[in-house]
Amino acid sequence: MLARLFTLAALPLIAFAQSNASSIDKNGKYEISSEGIRANFIAYGASISNLFIEDIHGVERDIVLGFDNASYYEVDKQHPHLGGVPGRYANRIMNSTFEIDGEVFEIDANEHGGLNTLHGGCKLFHLQFFKTATQH
Repeated sequence: MLARLFTLAALPLIAFAQSNASSIDKNGKYEISSEGIRANFIAYGASISNLFIEDIHGVERDIVLGFDNASYYEVDKQHPHLGGVPGRYANRIMNSTFEIDGEVFEIDANEHGGLNTLHGGCKLFHLQFFKTATQH
C-alpha cells in the first residue's frame, strides 16, 4: 500500500518528465501507466485529469474529478481548480514574508488586501500552461 501511495504522489513529476507532444491523446491529455494504475495529465495547470486504479475485483475506476477534454479547463475559468498545481507551495504565508538563515524575503502578496501570500502569489500556477519534454 505504501508503494502505491508513493507512486500516486510521484505521478505528476513522472508524467511531465516523460511526456511529449506526440503522446497527446485526442482529448489533449498525456498518459502514463503501470500495472494496476493509469493517469492522465494536461499541460494547463500541470493538472491531473484522471487517475484510474483497479478495485479489488480488477475493475478500473477513475478516482479523480476532472473534465473529459483538456480544452474545457481553459474555457471554464470558474472550474474548481480540478487537479491543478496550487503554486510553489500550498497554503498561506503570513505577512507575505519569511526568513531563512536570518535573511528576510518579501514575496508577492495576493490575499487579504496584500497581507498574505496564497499558493505562490499572483502568477496562479493552476492557470498556466506548462511545457512538456521527453526524457530517455
